[in-house]
Parts: sequence; C-alpha cells; structure tokens
Amino acid sequence: MELTNGFWGDQGRLARVTSGPWVGRLLFVYPDTGAEWWTFVLDPPAVDGVPGDMYFRGNDEVGSLLEQWRVEWLPRDADEVELERVRFGWRPLRGGVDWLQD
Repeated sequence: MELTNGFWGDQGRLARVTSGPWVGRLLFVYPDTGAEWWTFVLDPPAVDGVPGDMYFRGNDEVGSLLEQWRVEWLPRDADEVELERVRFGWRPLRGGVDWLQD
C-alpha cells in the first residue's frame, strides 16, 4: 500500500471494489489525522439507511483489506472529484495529514 501524501493527496482517493463482500461498490479511503488511522466509506452502504463509514487502525491491516477487496483506484481527475461530491461529499471535511511521507 502506498503511504505517501503524493498518492493520497489532501482529500483521499476513490476506488471500486472488485472482490470480496463489497464487490461493485465505491469506496472512499483516506488517512485520518491520527497516525495509522484510516477511514473507509462504502457506497452503497452495507446496510440500507446506515452510514457506510468504517474506521481501521494499522497500515498493514488496511493494506491487507485493500488487497483482499482488490480495489481499483479511480483516476484523479474532474470526473472523480464530481463522483466523490455526489456519492460521498466528505472531501470538504478533509485536509492533509502529517504522518504520511511527502
């Protein structure tokens, strides 16, 4: 798993899950403010009417989940920005983190 600000940017990344229990769903992932804490937001959520956010601690655990789910990262472009805005809307709440490498 890439552990640099260059990969994650200030706002996190969008991916499509291609394996496991959430296949076909969108996943918004970002490093949280605490070292090695990560937030995943699933869309559509696992349970109707319940927010799809999940929190994990540990870079190795997160890397393993991303591998198991075989996430395919969406290109970082205007379409990806719009998709995040429409489906999640979390990016205005985000900022960079200082625990990742530059």
